[in-house]
Amino acid sequence: MIYKMKLLVVMLGAVFTAHLNAATLAGWDFNGQVGASNVWGPSPFAATSLSAGVVSASLGLGFTTSQSGTSASKAWGTNGWSSTATTASAALAANNWITITLNADAGYTMSLASIDAFNVRRSASGPITGLLQYSVDSGTSFNDIGSAITWGNVTTSSGNAVASIDLSGIVDLQNVASVTFRILNYGATGASGTWYLNEPTATAGVSDFTLSGTTALSQVPEPSTYAMVLGGLVLTIVVAQRRRQSTAKRS
Repeated sequence: MIYKMKLLVVMLGAVFTAHLNAATLAGWDFNGQVGASNVWGPSPFAATSLSAGVVSASLGLGFTTSQSGTSASKAWGTNGWSSTATTASAALAANNWITITLNADAGYTMSLASIDAFNVRRSASGPITGLLQYSVDSGTSFNDIGSAITWGNVTTSSGNAVASIDLSGIVDLQNVASVTFRILNYGATGASGTWYLNEPTATAGVSDFTLSGTTALSQVPEPSTYAMVLGGLVLTIVVAQRRRQSTAKRS
């Protein structure tokens, strides 16, 4: 009987916890990006790791036709940024942006907790400022997340550390099937200026850019369903116990 009760507890625990998975939803490892002439970050660039409940995630560039020269290794990004885009609206008009897109698996939703701390590398003439936005309608409309970010002045491979960005308080980013983030980059002073999401430690197999949160089944059973499951399990245990008692009496 004690064993059956323990089994009941385990099964109920599985029913309740199967609907929520806390994890790094998607991550990108830039270690495999090689620096070479006219070889820039692929667009789209699929995530190198995905959480259960997330079917796809990718990085994308707003433009892919202005690049030239040699790219940095172990980093994802580009040059060719407009030197006349000095505001977020001008960056939008010039397609000077990157996107981060996540899609939940069928039957799941995602709740975004944070864009985890990351690193940005830029050249002296690359974009100095970025504005982070999000969209939950497949990119039809975007909303700003906080104020503009100044990327920093370090132009070497060590890059500039960017603090984690909290998303947990944004209601629109909870229980969604798909989300697209966009960073509008502006303030470049020359077309040869570069901007990258960077891997400062050059460690293979470790994600350098990640988003954290939870995934959950989009159709969570009603309380009545849990009651039915519990009732069925209890009934099964009671019937089994009575059969055992009846067998013991006959013997």
